[in-house]
Amino acid sequence: MKKNIPKFVYKYRPAKLEEHVQPGTGSLDRIRGMIEGREIFFGSSFSFNDPFDCRPVTSLNCSAEEFLRICVERTKASRGPDAAALVEAKIRSTLGTTEDLRDPANLARLEAMMAKSISELGVFCAAASPDNSLMWSHYSENFSGVCLEYDTSVFNDLRKVNYLRKRPIVDMLPGGDSLAVQIEKIFYSKSKVWKYEDEWRAIGPRGVNVFTGHAVTRVLFGQNCKAEVREIIAGYVQSSGAPIGFAEVRPDSRSYRLNIVDLQR
Repeated sequence: MKKNIPKFVYKYRPAKLEEHVQPGTGSLDRIRGMIEGREIFFGSSFSFNDPFDCRPVTSLNCSAEEFLRICVERTKASRGPDAAALVEAKIRSTLGTTEDLRDPANLARLEAMMAKSISELGVFCAAASPDNSLMWSHYSENFSGVCLEYDTSVFNDLRKVNYLRKRPIVDMLPGGDSLAVQIEKIFYSKSKVWKYEDEWRAIGPRGVNVFTGHAVTRVLFGQNCKAEVREIIAGYVQSSGAPIGFAEVRPDSRSYRLNIVDLQR
C-alpha cells in the first residue's frame, strides 16, 4: 500500500428509485456504471457545492521595485547571475507599460488560462470512512442511498485534502510556485468548514474513466434504503461478476456511533 494512503475510500451516493423510470439518467444508473462498468467519474470542479473549491487567489500584487527584486533573485538562484542580468534589463524596459506582467490585463489573461486548465481536468472525491453521519445525510439522501467502498490501489495519485483557514494564494510571479505546488493549492485545498468530509481526491481526465479491474469492493446501504433499490443494486453486483460484498449502516442503540454490519450476499 502506498504510504499514508488508506486501503479503502468511500463514495457516498443517492439511490433514487423514482429516477430509474428513465434508464441512463438517474442516480441508480450512475451506480450501475460504477459497479458493472468499472466506471469512476471525475467531475468538473466548477459544478462542486463549494463556491471556493479549485478557485485559488492569484497574486502579482507588488511594487515595481519588489517585483524586480523577486524576479532577479529567483532567476539568479535558478539560472545564475548572467541570466539574472538579462532578466533585470528586460523587466526594467517593461515596467509601467502594457507588457508589465503586473498589468491587470496580463493578470486577467493568466487567470483565464488557469481557469481553462482547471476546467479540462476532473476530480474524483471520496471520504476516508463509511460511518460519517453528515456524509450520509448530505450526500446519500438522509441514509436512503448507498456508500461504495473503493480499493485505493486503482488510483495512480490519491491525496488527502488540506483544510485551511485562509484561501491559498498562487504565486504567479516568475520563478514562483512550481506546477506541483499550484496543483496542491488548487485541487487539494479547502476551507476548514468542510473538514468533516475527511476527503481524499484524485485528478484525471474530466468525465467517465473506465478501469481495467473492479474498484468497488463493497456496497453499504443506508438504513433508509428501500428494499427494491437494494435488489436492483444486488443485480448490478451479480452482473458484474466481481466479489463485491454488502453491508448496512445502523445507528448504535446507546451512542451516536454508526455500526457497519456485513450482510450475506
